[in-house]
Amino acid sequence: MEASPRKMKKEKKEKKEKKEKKEKRSPSEDSSAPRRKRRLSEVDKLEAAAGSAADAVAAGKKAATLSTGRARTRSFDASAWGDDASKKSSSSSSAGASKAKAAAEAEAANPMAIKSKPLSDFRLSASTVAALTKRGITGLFPIQAMTFDPIYDGKDLIGRALTGMGKTLAFALPTIERVCAARSGRPARGRAPAVLAMAPTRELAKQVAEDFESCSPGLETLTVYGGTPMHPQRAALQRGVDVVVGTPGRIKDLMEQGCLRLDSLTHAILDEADRMLDMGFADEVSAILDACPALLARRLSNDKNSGRSAKRMRFDASGQAGEAEDVHAGASSAAAADAAGADPSSVQVLLFSATLPNWVKEVAAKYMINPESADLVGDTDARMTASKHVEHLVLQCPWQTKAATIGDVITAYSGPGGRVIIFCETKRDVNDLCVDPGIRLECKPLHGDVAQSQRETTLEAFKTGRIRCIVATDVAARGLDIKGVDLVIMERPPAKMSGRPDIEAYVHRSGRTGRAGRAGTCITLYTRSQEGTIKEIEATLGNTFTRIGAPQPADLARASAEEQAARLDDVDEEAADLFKKPALAAASKYGADGALRRALAVMAGYTSALPNRSLLSSSEGFTTILWSSNGTEIHSPGYVWSGLRRDLSDETCNAVRGLRITADGMAAVFDVPEANMPEVKALIEGGAPSFSIATKLPEFRERPDAGRGGGRGGRGGFGGRGGGRGGFGGRGGGRSFSRGRGGGRGRGRGGGRY
Repeated sequence: MEASPRKMKKEKKEKKEKKEKKEKRSPSEDSSAPRRKRRLSEVDKLEAAAGSAADAVAAGKKAATLSTGRARTRSFDASAWGDDASKKSSSSSSAGASKAKAAAEAEAANPMAIKSKPLSDFRLSASTVAALTKRGITGLFPIQAMTFDPIYDGKDLIGRALTGMGKTLAFALPTIERVCAARSGRPARGRAPAVLAMAPTRELAKQVAEDFESCSPGLETLTVYGGTPMHPQRAALQRGVDVVVGTPGRIKDLMEQGCLRLDSLTHAILDEADRMLDMGFADEVSAILDACPALLARRLSNDKNSGRSAKRMRFDASGQAGEAEDVHAGASSAAAADAAGADPSSVQVLLFSATLPNWVKEVAAKYMINPESADLVGDTDARMTASKHVEHLVLQCPWQTKAATIGDVITAYSGPGGRVIIFCETKRDVNDLCVDPGIRLECKPLHGDVAQSQRETTLEAFKTGRIRCIVATDVAARGLDIKGVDLVIMERPPAKMSGRPDIEAYVHRSGRTGRAGRAGTCITLYTRSQEGTIKEIEATLGNTFTRIGAPQPADLARASAEEQAARLDDVDEEAADLFKKPALAAASKYGADGALRRALAVMAGYTSALPNRSLLSSSEGFTTILWSSNGTEIHSPGYVWSGLRRDLSDETCNAVRGLRITADGMAAVFDVPEANMPEVKALIEGGAPSFSIATKLPEFRERPDAGRGGGRGGRGGFGGRGGGRGGFGGRGGGRSFSRGRGGGRGRGRGGGRY
């Protein structure tokens, strides 16, 4: 018997809900994911440390510590980095003085630049210096300089620094020098790795491996992570490697298969250790470290010396202690026997983390010996600090015009050839936005359902500039070091499953731009109902968000024309000759100027008239008007409405929407539909002093935080609008302006229609 239409509709709805719920789950990290506890939300709590060392430089001093056992505090003084022209002797030549002055002027012009110490100040081999110079690196950033000597001298170290400060090179450079110095003769086939570096995501693992490979081509580096065939990784281990970088899940898989041995390990590195805890890797990390005989011996020795019991605590994703388990759990009897004869001091352990939850402290206490600390975070909460070197903008936009608005924002703010990352909440949003005609730029998706090979191809094309825009979920905000991102766009404010703002997600997304001292821009789109979310993010972070309006036709035309005109220089003369005949025909028909204008419009993708878009709400078909009070302070919207009723018809007055009073109380801004604009334009052209077309958004007076004010007034002519000042949601229109009854008082306190 066939199912009823109602039942079929219900089943279809249930399938759709299951699919949407599945899309919000985070992608599995590797093939061993079913054996691990994971968070189901793709927007999980992740390490949201963003910013750069330029914050510390601008502040002049930054809390920084470098300690053995008990912490010794070392002040971080900006004057210690780079050359100081004031220290030059008065006998310097005029040429030297000019050069110093030019350098000082360049630095003053770019206060975002992070000063660095020259490579010659460090114990780097000639081959490493050559490799760094080839990459354009001529000095070490603060975190790299602070950690180089302790790591080079073989000491365990805990490093804390924000995203974009160069943590990867901080541990890679001295480790490479130590491994290369310890090598003697030709590398043996089948050798076990000397270095094991663990990272929470495959993208971050690839980034770490690339730094090892680029700085020391002589070392054999292998990257292992899930989602890729295991056979090539096993074959590489059989041939012999020096460095293994990977995610904990795949590393543990290879160990369990007997392909990866850690008996020759001399360096164990945990990068972004706190995020490994967030992503559920605590058990895997402990099991991997215990598989190294020297580290297992160290753990047993540390437990004995500290008087701790033979039990170790298990930690959940929040870092809270759970049930205790036997200290030998996960270690075979053979491993315990190997540990008995191993030298606990033969392995150097390096731990880099922006925060220090309980589990990270547990790892340090178990597996490290008198660790030193290099701290560029200090006592501030790194998870709640957005980069001060990113311009944070917010733009109100209805969901119906979101794609077209994003396309215009890219045109107006990315600059010629600029690279853009657009963040969406779900994979479906990513896919829909990539194919939306409103975005004229070629976009590529990046999320958990995209095959790993395609993800790598997309990232490589983005880094090299073959594509300028990627649309991504938070997979692109987790540990990826993509240099030169000019613009980050969030299609809505990031939110948790509970609906509360996800502050950490905002910090980490916005941190994809403005890295290593380079300026950047982050623009977040929001609807009117999400205005409270924006305010909460702004208040929590302490950053000032600038409200902007949607790019206007004149702005778009100017930006597009400049970009396309710049491309004319790239056209080869022989190629241009091929278009000579149609060019002459177009010039004959439209004139030289008209033909060129039309050609630029076609190149920019604007072949029809651009619709006006509200600066207030980004809605198409509206123009934003600035109404001036001519020196009289505006205390309530009623004063503005009285002025509008004097100059505008009933029809136009009733069509006005979104009225807001400026922060100085001397003007108001509102939207007028295109159908009513002829009347307003006539007033402007006639010299009416109160009316003008707004070209940018002013600062607004805060809306009252309480509930909505009263409703509209009576049905008659100018029936007043409800809600006035913050008191009791003001009265509706009085009878003198209305053919019907005036509107009643609004219910509840607070906001009216502005």
